[in-house]
Amino acid sequence: MMVAHNSNTLPGDDSGKQVREAVAANTNTPMDVLAVLATDESATVREAVARNTKTASSILAQLAKDKDWRVRMAVASSQNVLQSVLESLANDKDRYVRKTVARNPRTPIHALAILAKDEDLTDVDSRGLESVEGGKE
Repeated sequence: MMVAHNSNTLPGDDSGKQVREAVAANTNTPMDVLAVLATDESATVREAVARNTKTASSILAQLAKDKDWRVRMAVASSQNVLQSVLESLANDKDRYVRKTVARNPRTPIHALAILAKDEDLTDVDSRGLESVEGGKE
């Protein structure tokens, strides 16, 4: 199924983008449509795909490499994301992405240990990173 993008909209008319965002967020959207929307020109549409609880892990892996930190952060918060993707995002250049990885209950313990030493994440208050840093209890 193809997703049409109407280029005949008026300047400043973002109704097409809003519709694509709504479709991307809908848990009934077919996976092939989500795959197309994952490559949308709008970061907010790609973010909606990443936040969709039905998005496949393969699409999330693709979105984990997105240029927009908000898309990568949405991937980092997903319960469908592969642990290997979380490991990669634990080294993301953006501190908010790394903080989100630290809060994801699917994040592997060795990635949490790395994040516990991240000086940019001193205010992370979840998942008990202090106990990870100090070793096994």
